Amino acid sequence: MVGLNVTIPHKESILSYLDEISPEARAIGASNVVHVRDSRLFGFNTDVLGVGRTLTENHCDMRGKKTRGFSEREALLELLPIF
Repeated sequence: MVGLNVTIPHKESILSYLDEISPEARAIGASNVVHVRDSRLFGFNTDVLGVGRTLTENHCDMRGKKTRGFSEREALLELLPIF
């Protein structure tokens, strides 16, 4: 196995099983992608990049805007200072 995707409700609880966590996953407190290399588990979060790309492709500039009324980890921590 090379890796796996992690979905809700396991994105947060998977962190305790990982050997290394990317800065983005650590900041958000959730990992949705796990890469397996040399029997070690590396956790990443691609949600910010995915949401950021969708916003960019649709010409939505989120700088200076606040999200409200939903979480998905508080709108991926306000889009990790603009992707």
